[in-house]
Amino acid sequence: MLDLHSFPFGNYGSGMATNEAALIAKAVDAYRIDFGMTALDLSITTGIPNTTLDRRLKGQVDFSVSELIAVSSSLNVRPGSWFDTPEAVLP
Repeated sequence: MLDLHSFPFGNYGSGMATNEAALIAKAVDAYRIDFGMTALDLSITTGIPNTTLDRRLKGQVDFSVSELIAVSSSLNVRPGSWFDTPEAVLP
């Protein structure tokens, strides 16, 4: 299984920047692939329209919180994992 902590998430205190949206999109897509789902499968299981999900997965548009919760449910990932930083999980 992929480790979200291998993705270099930035500091979210100042808001999500475009590159951070792209990193979350990359993590979501990696989990989707690891879970064995196509983008269409994820679209169907989350209720996110396929064209909308495609823009999210390309990092063109940020995922909403409700979309990330739906994605988390479909991929069996803890919703807060998308926002964990590597520093937050260090012992």
